[in-house]
Amino acid sequence: MTSFSGGEIRMGDPGGISPGTPIGYRMVVTKTGERRYGAEACATEIEPLLRLLRQFEELGYEFVRLERTYGN
Repeated sequence: MTSFSGGEIRMGDPGGISPGTPIGYRMVVTKTGERRYGAEACATEIEPLLRLLRQFEELGYEFVRLERTYGN
């Protein structure tokens, strides 16, 4: 079963299409008040991304989303 929610497609059927093997996480931030300025960071674990998020917040960026990344 695939569901759509707020610009994101979720695949929930174990018998359906597999997104692949989880390989890490991707974080997206944008400059507060200036959505056209953003940044992405990727890591195999969440902890480094959370430390990086605190640094981005000190520079005036705000959290947008954290996604799991997949590979084949």
